Amino acid sequence: MHTKGEDDARSMRRPPLRHDHGGIGGFFEAIMALTIVTSGVLLLALSMTLLHADDDGGSEDLDLRCESVLDSILKDPAWSRGSKVLDQRELARADWPSFLEEEGAKIMLTYPDGTTQVLHQQGSITYGERSSCSAPVNIFFNQADVRAALLTVWVWA
Repeated sequence: MHTKGEDDARSMRRPPLRHDHGGIGGFFEAIMALTIVTSGVLLLALSMTLLHADDDGGSEDLDLRCESVLDSILKDPAWSRGSKVLDQRELARADWPSFLEEEGAKIMLTYPDGTTQVLHQQGSITYGERSSCSAPVNIFFNQADVRAALLTVWVWA
């Protein structure tokens, strides 16, 4: 004679055999969804790789030009008062067109309070590729006023 507890234990050991006629859930539906998602991610990664491989290198030229302009500003002895300390008066009087030649560029200072000062912009910003680089600097106004800022250079073709 079986007790109710033994019957419950037997029913927990072997699940009842039911067929899933409605197609709800199950391993085969999950594996199909997993296959579709994996294929989509694979195609996306492959297309991004191929798009990157087709790059003509123009952005690298812009990046090099941008870094060159930034380094030139930071290392120019006429504007510098030390390592990454720039004189505000000299920056305001700078002959930017001869410094930057004829290519499109924008040079800005951004202060911690959010204000931005455009030191120079030549040419109009195009809808093509653009490169940007920044460096933290100290701006010397006078002996009692030296402010932190972010020097940002944008260049475009």
